[in-house]
Amino acid sequence: MLRMIAIVFSVVFLSAFTLNSNSDLIDCASFKMTIISNGEETEWEYENPDEFEFEIGSTVIKGDKAEREVRKMYNALHLDESRKVQEIKQILEQLGYQSIDRFVVRLKGFDEHVMTWSWNK
Repeated sequence: MLRMIAIVFSVVFLSAFTLNSNSDLIDCASFKMTIISNGEETEWEYENPDEFEFEIGSTVIKGDKAEREVRKMYNALHLDESRKVQEIKQILEQLGYQSIDRFVVRLKGFDEHVMTWSWNK
């Protein structure tokens, strides 16, 4: 009986840790990020539960490739209420966006709470 309780506890604990240790897109209602760099606009979009879109200039990408790109950007940013705009800018520069003119990041929770980070050159 104790073994069964330990197994159940472990499964619940590990599941909770996985979901909360690095917030996943599934935990939010939507995510949208736009960067304008060197006059070109790049956009990452997610609408729960499974709409992903990645745009570079006038090229729109959907499906698995868009999902990979959106998840990669979302995971790189580690967004939460304490994240500062300058920290996001530094992360973007580390990802290769050196000449950023402007960026906007919007993250909406299921409670309709929207967090927005915006930076202009």
